[in-house]
Amino acid sequence: MIGLAPTPSERTLDMSWEFTYEFADDGTITMDAVPGTGEWKIPGTNFVVVRYTGGTNSDSGRFSVDHKTIVLGTVEPNDTVLTYFDGRVVHTKCNTSRVLIRVDK
Repeated sequence: MIGLAPTPSERTLDMSWEFTYEFADDGTITMDAVPGTGEWKIPGTNFVVVRYTGGTNSDSGRFSVDHKTIVLGTVEPNDTVLTYFDGRVVHTKCNTSRVLIRVDK
């Protein structure tokens, strides 16, 4: 976090957000976060440290052959707007990658 030096116990945050997704004919999936719904909270509390408030947050990827994982990443860097608990607004340019793993069956 910019301007703050979190202790080791504060470095883990609970994340949640709403998103839309779309499947293409070639088997790819694209997920887009809904602005205003992303939150990073201190675990065990309702204290929101950061909110995703605008810009883009989009990943694309594919299912594995066995359909147990999805690998996602940015195609173009995301121009994301984050708002901190103290009112600071930060514009970021991010590349991300994610692996979603099916844990049932």
